[in-house]
Amino acid sequence: MVNHAKLQYYKQNYCLVCMTGLLGCRWHRYKQSTRDSRKRDLVVFTLVLLTFLFIDFLLYYVLIAKNDVYNLNWYMFWEFKKWISMHTILLAVVVTLFCYLFLLMILSVCHVINGHQLYTHPVHIVFVVLCLCFCIAVTVVLDELWKTEWAVVWLSLKITGPFLQIGVVTLMTALTWIIAKQWLTLSTCCVQFVWLTVYLILAPENTLISFQTAMNYNVYGIETDIRLSYDGVHFVFHDSTFRCTTNIADVFPDYIDSSVSAFNISEIKQLNVGSWFLKENPFGTVGDLSDEEKNIYNSQSIPTFEELLTFVNKTDLILMVDVFGTSEWHPEHNRTREIYMEMIKNSGIPKSRVWVTGNHKDYNVTSIPFPETNNPVQYVMRDNFTHVNFEHHMLSGEEIKEFQKYNITTNVFQVSAVWLYSLYWCMGLSSVTSDKCHVLERLKEPIWHLPPRNYLILWIAVDVLSALAVITIFIVQRRRILRSTFSPKQVYFTDVIIGPKRPGN
Repeated sequence: MVNHAKLQYYKQNYCLVCMTGLLGCRWHRYKQSTRDSRKRDLVVFTLVLLTFLFIDFLLYYVLIAKNDVYNLNWYMFWEFKKWISMHTILLAVVVTLFCYLFLLMILSVCHVINGHQLYTHPVHIVFVVLCLCFCIAVTVVLDELWKTEWAVVWLSLKITGPFLQIGVVTLMTALTWIIAKQWLTLSTCCVQFVWLTVYLILAPENTLISFQTAMNYNVYGIETDIRLSYDGVHFVFHDSTFRCTTNIADVFPDYIDSSVSAFNISEIKQLNVGSWFLKENPFGTVGDLSDEEKNIYNSQSIPTFEELLTFVNKTDLILMVDVFGTSEWHPEHNRTREIYMEMIKNSGIPKSRVWVTGNHKDYNVTSIPFPETNNPVQYVMRDNFTHVNFEHHMLSGEEIKEFQKYNITTNVFQVSAVWLYSLYWCMGLSSVTSDKCHVLERLKEPIWHLPPRNYLILWIAVDVLSALAVITIFIVQRRRILRSTFSPKQVYFTDVIIGPKRPGN
């Protein structure tokens, strides 16, 4: 007679199975190990941690760089002749890698909490190394192509610094419960704010309709670029060729890459700048336009400087002008400045409402220094400028205060992010140049404001509370571990082998 008895039963813990399976591909109970982690396991965990911190930094950089996203997209457009939203692609890749590394970190922490060996599968190790190489490569490329953005990242810490500090301290305090357990186990074993804009987000760049649209958002002024045609007429345009933002391929296909100054104004007027905007939809705003607006945009030509002056003279807007020079082969090469200065004078617009880049003290305009100027404070004070216009990464908080001290009107470009706008608002800046007036106009006050004294109090309070929490956690963990010590003689059997009794027993 054969007797059958159930020798043993294991209660399956599916959470542990998923934990060890996802990190180390140990999907069976007999493969799970509660032994101490090897040095190799700790080295791999350190690699994962460093890569995770690196991707955190890269994600922060990409999010902050959104303020200047269109500079990067325009650069890619000029290089590849096709509109590519490189920032969106980079953000998607970085977020994907962040989620993957975050999952690995969570699984690793769960291994430590449950006392399992910190084993990471070789496939994960390969992917982590590839992620680290990707982060290094992207950082090198960004430093080469977008070096000025580091100043923006540093500037952003004035806004995000308190939140980052509180978040990091809170996270480290929470992790102390795990760290203390492992350690003890081992040891026992503002002002009114205005802005100027080119308004290229909702309408074609440097067109009359873009300036008219900007007025709907209570702008302080408009900023534009001026070039000279071959027959001596100034017109409103930024690029050096018509390839990117016009339909020149349809009108003059043999002269796509010719200089804009090589065309007569009659030829320039044949080009259309609205059809390109509607076709490429570079900023994702075309879908919000009505059919009437699309028809208006589709008929936009390149305006002359005289048409722009006529438009500005009917408003109270300030006009900021950046005039491009011409090559030596141009017949009006030596008279470029005289021509547009005469036009400004004849327009009747007051001097205070026309800001022109360069030193033009002998003309009826307000001169502003070139944005590329080094040592801006010294240069401005030496040449007695009353208005300045610099890119946001070029001015420090101390330099802005220095300009305010001498009552110098200060404008900063290009400001599109709400956090950067709020920061300059709190700094008391006079104005900023933006291409997102429809977004910034909704902001009636800075997103948040914290005086330096209050920030110091917050910093000290958070650190003190964190220190008290860490000490308390160590004490509690130490007492728990001491109470759980046992004698080697004490053995507990949780599983008993049951079999049939033998005769005579």
